[in-house]
Amino acid sequence: MNVVTAEILRQYFLSIVGEMDEMVSRSSMSPIFNEGHDYTTGLFSLRDSEIDLIALGTGVPVHLFAATTSVERFMTEFRKGLCDGDIGLINDPYHGGGHLPDWTLIKPIFVDGTPRFCSVVRAHMLDPGGPYPGGRNPNATEIWQEGFRIYPLKIVEAGTVRHDVWQLLLANSRLPDYLDNDLKGMIGACEAAARRIHSAVEKYGLAEVQESVGYTLSYSEKWIRKEIEQWPEGQYRGESYADSDFIETRDIKIRATLTVRNDGVTLDFAGTDDQVKGCINSTHANALAYALLPFMTVCPDIPVNSGLFRPFRVLLPQGTVVNANAPAAVALSTVCVGHEICEAVLGALEEVVPERVATASIDMCFLYTWGKDPRYNEFFLSTDYYASAVSAGGAFGQDGWGALAATMNGLRLPTFEMSEIQYPFFYLKGEYATDTAAPGRWRGVPAFHLRRRITAVEQPVSMTMFVRSSRHPCKGFAGGKPGKGNRYVSKPGTRNELGVIERLDQISVDSGEEVFCEKGGGGGWGNALHRDPDLVLRDVLDEIVSVRGAADDYGVAIDLAHQCVDQAETQRLRQARRVKT
Repeated sequence: MNVVTAEILRQYFLSIVGEMDEMVSRSSMSPIFNEGHDYTTGLFSLRDSEIDLIALGTGVPVHLFAATTSVERFMTEFRKGLCDGDIGLINDPYHGGGHLPDWTLIKPIFVDGTPRFCSVVRAHMLDPGGPYPGGRNPNATEIWQEGFRIYPLKIVEAGTVRHDVWQLLLANSRLPDYLDNDLKGMIGACEAAARRIHSAVEKYGLAEVQESVGYTLSYSEKWIRKEIEQWPEGQYRGESYADSDFIETRDIKIRATLTVRNDGVTLDFAGTDDQVKGCINSTHANALAYALLPFMTVCPDIPVNSGLFRPFRVLLPQGTVVNANAPAAVALSTVCVGHEICEAVLGALEEVVPERVATASIDMCFLYTWGKDPRYNEFFLSTDYYASAVSAGGAFGQDGWGALAATMNGLRLPTFEMSEIQYPFFYLKGEYATDTAAPGRWRGVPAFHLRRRITAVEQPVSMTMFVRSSRHPCKGFAGGKPGKGNRYVSKPGTRNELGVIERLDQISVDSGEEVFCEKGGGGGWGNALHRDPDLVLRDVLDEIVSVRGAADDYGVAIDLAHQCVDQAETQRLRQARRVKT
């Protein structure tokens, strides 16, 4: 095998998923695609019984980790009945999906009459059908109450769209025009990837391309195994808690026990709480994706493909909240308990590689609004990403920055102006809040404050809120403090004002009424008393930290008149704090 050629092809595979990504974004109609970027593209290798992720787009990484299960399920279902030109579709969480809004489109790529590769798009559909707009029913206790289930099927057969299936899908969505356009964009992206693969095979030959895939996977596997060999052998434990299942159960424990040996790592979630009544239960595929994500985080330079995960064995006890039995409700599991799974594993890794751990997930909250927009005389449905805009935490050598943590690194915040065109909204505030960043040697990102008003509607619209991590905010690491936590306020400043720390279901909101959202950031890293005083001064000048916050949280005295650190007073404050602890 020519290593130079193998590396050229590895980069070529990445360019393919990058092109797929751009095609979906530029051709889609739904704002959740072309503005929010809530989808991920990937390329898989099919060889004998092995199905391997070989390239991942820069979307939502946990989408494609879980999509491996989708590809496996589809190929098992149709291996003896596949034709060149077939494209499959799955969303059923108990048959290879994650949760019902995430649809996985799978195109087997044939070479010499045999499926050798798959191009895949996994995307969050704005309205996947079912009793509740957006597919997240806060009252659901079983999967049938959440939306339209799609068992593995062919949406395109031998190059021809199955009209009956297509119309069935459109008939079950409140936004059929969006769905129609978005599916066409996803199919176009998968078709483009197939053309690129065929070009590579024509130029290099199938054997050379497959050898290069083997090289790509082995390269990542060898690198991660070398990393593991440097980790101290032993058993380590981490825990995280979900606030609630949004119906009846609170303080739901996720426990991860990490066993490190030179030849591999075992993750065991024994001790995790049983599955719950509400919609946060996880299927095996979703939990597996979140359990493996932290290893991508602590080894960020290793190319992400199936080779990276070969040394890991993950045990997810059946009947628990991380591997629920059907027909448990699962609509929110892709972020809750997904976030807690990731956080528990990172808690265990904190004892192994403390300088590499940080908030790597997102304690996402949801603000759904739907109704009729009289400007266009149309039904609208909004998932407002600004209501859950931040989660990044401090890491060794780096403050929390930007907005979202690694698992959601491809999500984008649309402009307020575009959102106001698309929906009957007016944004009054969208900004970082002072004294809300988790203290640490490297602090978390500040909380984000959103204030939004409903405008120009002729009849009230509906709004549903899911708020989590109020009691159990994002953890800090290596002595860093936790994040601020989350809260929403419905109709602030009126006699009907109501604070929300769990859920508010389908309230009626009229023109002129508002909502306030405080979305906390991730945890800090390291002891806040070890933070460079000059960095604290910078934060004070940037209004991220107040003068009082600098003293209380960091033991740093700021002379605001002269815009400098009072070194003598800072030394006294920190010494006094150390004596107390």
